[in-house]
Amino acid sequence: MNVHGAENSQAWGNTRPQLRDMNAREARHAAREAAKVRPSAVDATVADGEGDGARGVIRLLQEGHFKGVADVRLRINFFEELQAAGTANAGRTLENGVQDLIAKLGDTSEGPLAALLGTDDMTAEDLAVLADGFKQDAEDILAQFRSGEMDLNGALDALETALMSLAEPAVPAAEPAAEPSTEPAADPAAETIPEMAADIASEAEAPVENTEDLSTTITAAAQDLEGIEATDQPADTPVPSAYDNLRTELTKLMADLRQSVADTQALPPLSSPRGNGQAYAKFLEIYNTMIGGSVTEPATATATEPQPEPLDSLV
Repeated sequence: MNVHGAENSQAWGNTRPQLRDMNAREARHAAREAAKVRPSAVDATVADGEGDGARGVIRLLQEGHFKGVADVRLRINFFEELQAAGTANAGRTLENGVQDLIAKLGDTSEGPLAALLGTDDMTAEDLAVLADGFKQDAEDILAQFRSGEMDLNGALDALETALMSLAEPAVPAAEPAAEPSTEPAADPAAETIPEMAADIASEAEAPVENTEDLSTTITAAAQDLEGIEATDQPADTPVPSAYDNLRTELTKLMADLRQSVADTQALPPLSSPRGNGQAYAKFLEIYNTMIGGSVTEPATATATEPQPEPLDSLV
């Protein structure tokens, strides 16, 4: 595709002065106008607009088929469609991931919840109740996500809260308060006076001991010194409890689900420019405006060191 012609340069010159004040929709329109100046093979590929040709281009973009200027141009032209496709893919991944979590927790003999078996007198039936509770919570969250009441990030956060609650020990029920006694309270002073009198009498009868040569230095017996040096050693690391092990396993499962959702939502990294990269840089500036990112200088084929690729994720 040739986008280095005079017509494209002129079209870009007409759009660049207003770039600072553009919003995403205006930037997209400017890119379309610049791209229309000179038809190319890519234009013929997407001639069907929103039909089968558009769906085919979106699929090819998601697979990283296009390179150079064509890659950036098509991401601009199909920006909204790519966002919608990424959200749909992420939604399907979320649904599948939740069903996988429900299945793993439902396996109370070998699944994550099996770590609690026997802890706090937990039985297999108790574990099944925990698994059913999470299943109900997860299905409610998915229903809110499908209806639009909850966005993708909100659904993931709610799922994590429900999942991690399984690793919290159950709070024991409070014991009922004791009924107040109807018997009169005993007088502590009446019981103390006779004891004090007895102590005074015993001290008066005790013989006086000679304390002239009492030593203030106390020497510990040799057997008492054994093991003193061992107290300077660090204490042993406590053994993780069953709830700690469960919390670790659930944290990993949730992290894997988040990563899977992010991977299906994101596009492949932008490809490097070809030739002098001037047209690539122009379209890249528009594209970064649309995604809300900062402009990144593209890597060129003649560069001695590869330049970092711009961040490219769908919001």
